[in-house]
Amino acid sequence: MEQTQTSHSGTAPAAGAQRRVLVVEDDPTIVDAVAARLRAEGFLVQTAQDGPSAVETAEAWQPDLLVLDVMLPGFDGLEVCRRVQAHRPVP
Repeated sequence: MEQTQTSHSGTAPAAGAQRRVLVVEDDPTIVDAVAARLRAEGFLVQTAQDGPSAVETAEAWQPDLLVLDVMLPGFDGLEVCRRVQAHRPVP
């Protein structure tokens, strides 16, 4: 059975549309590896290295998915998730 990915609104993305992923990680080695792999799979990727910049980037860039480290400088990944979800649901 074929699975179709859907956006947060429940609708399929437009043909050829690239998904946006925000990767939040304070270890440069990890963030570089994760971002490189996602880009190789065709995703548009932005990165942030702390809680406050993650929230700022998420609000400005409107990603389709957040990949969050739990332990971050500024405030943790759970707080990033709460703040981003307060404005817009993002998986």
